[in-house]
Amino acid sequence: MKILVTNDDGVRSEGLWTLVRELVKIAQVIVIAPDGERSGIGTAVTFLKPLHVVEEESPVAAVKVYASDGSPADCVILGLGKLIEEKVDIVVSGSIPT
Repeated sequence: MKILVTNDDGVRSEGLWTLVRELVKIAQVIVIAPDGERSGIGTAVTFLKPLHVVEEESPVAAVKVYASDGSPADCVILGLGKLIEEKVDIVVSGSIPT
């Protein structure tokens, strides 16, 4: 199983990585999340400016990580449309409180 994970707290949030550490126990995980806090705009979609994506170093082995300057919805669209070539089985958006 392949899971795409995003959140609105940003790619470096502790809660995101707590969630990822649990999910890697049951599936292959790919993280595509905003490069910083995007609370309150999770479903916003960017239309009028280019989005940028960079691959980041992962704190969890075997997890590919991307950061974008877009919203969480932008991250999912980028992941499913451009960054992940294989089929994704489920998208998880959120984190675990730490």
